[in-house]
Amino acid sequence: MKKREGWGPAGNREKTGSKSEALPARLSVGALFKIHRKEAGITQLALAERAGVDERTIRLLEGDGHCSARMQQDILTALNALREPRYSALRLLTYQATPTLEIAPWGWLEMPSKHWVSHYHGPGALLTANYGVVPFHGTTSHEELAKLIAWCHEPRRLGIRIYKGPGGMGKTRLALELCRALRDVKTGTIWSTGFGRLKGFPAERSPWEALPDLRKPLLVVVDYAGEARKTQMMTQLLGHLDACPAPKVRLLFLERDDRWLDRLHEDPAAREILLGPLLSKAGEAYAHKVAPVAVTATERNESFNKAATAFKTKLEAKALAQSLVSLSGELYNRVLFLHMQALLTVLGSSVQRSDAILRHLLAREHEYWHQRMMALGLSTELLPAVERAVFEVSRRDGVASLDEARKLFAKTPLLRDLTEVTQHQICNLLRECYPEGDGGIGPLRPDELKLFLMRGFVASG
Repeated sequence: MKKREGWGPAGNREKTGSKSEALPARLSVGALFKIHRKEAGITQLALAERAGVDERTIRLLEGDGHCSARMQQDILTALNALREPRYSALRLLTYQATPTLEIAPWGWLEMPSKHWVSHYHGPGALLTANYGVVPFHGTTSHEELAKLIAWCHEPRRLGIRIYKGPGGMGKTRLALELCRALRDVKTGTIWSTGFGRLKGFPAERSPWEALPDLRKPLLVVVDYAGEARKTQMMTQLLGHLDACPAPKVRLLFLERDDRWLDRLHEDPAAREILLGPLLSKAGEAYAHKVAPVAVTATERNESFNKAATAFKTKLEAKALAQSLVSLSGELYNRVLFLHMQALLTVLGSSVQRSDAILRHLLAREHEYWHQRMMALGLSTELLPAVERAVFEVSRRDGVASLDEARKLFAKTPLLRDLTEVTQHQICNLLRECYPEGDGGIGPLRPDELKLFLMRGFVASG
């Protein structure tokens, strides 16, 4: 079994330093081709035949990425053609003079699915819905998904639904599974689905004009719908809903609290729609709630074991972990904490109580930053500055570009006195650790870990 370096299981780690050169700076384009090809169940031979090349060319591309830019694009075109409609299209980008493969957004809509890869992504990412490391599971989860699919297939053309609840209940994962289910060729009509993103969203005109093809039914998910910066997106979507040319439209909003509705109600058009018949209510309540994935002891153990098995595979741990703590109590109604406990157990540091769990996970994230800094040739003395940078970006729920990040750092204590070159290096480090959109930097995830980091900074002044 290959040993992991960096933040892997306690007692089974190599010391970083002299072996830092073994850690790749980023995943190669060839490795990304291989991941997406295998995910879609396409053989090297089938891809080669579609691209008009021999199978050896595909092996060489996936082995070391040595292939002309024109050839890479031809193979990518073939790969996109062979992938089923449930998968989003891929595109080639160049980042820091290095080609990479990313899921292409569809106008201002995107499917935020990502692949977790050893040495390249941090421990927090294992727990987020976007990476989907733990298989979608749970009787209540599948029942809720079935209800959502039925809601989408109702005869009426327009519909809105809101899910509200604390972070860690599984709202984002449920919405992702709905997007995938509606894209699946086996279910009949293929929908256009995705999560709304601020980049590319038109500020003063109809949002539908910015989408390339609306001949199919459309599902738009807005996650973190209560963020102040998304208020305009929400009002635009609601205000232009009836004008959407798609044969059927569903808007699905995900939020953590009630306060965001007050801002929306300030817009007369949005208020009229949200108080009208298009909103699918849960009884008398305006919002639906996601039921716990696991409630009984048996369900929680099953969920824990699914997560532990998935983490063990990703982390190349030698033995399947068994829970060393009780999984009873209200805390574990939130599937996130069940899976946090599973991850910590795989890493060899099971603890009880929410703050202790989050503290241990944040410590692992620190190890991850340390590992990436060494791989990229940064002095580890900059670790406090990196933590401050993560805090500042997370406090703003991400930044849209490296230029925006540099402007932020130029005004931030502990960062503004660093040289311009060092600030640039930290920007690139965070972009590698938490990529978001077209060149942006995302916040620390999952939400509970981000909030724990932020509380620590506020408490320390």
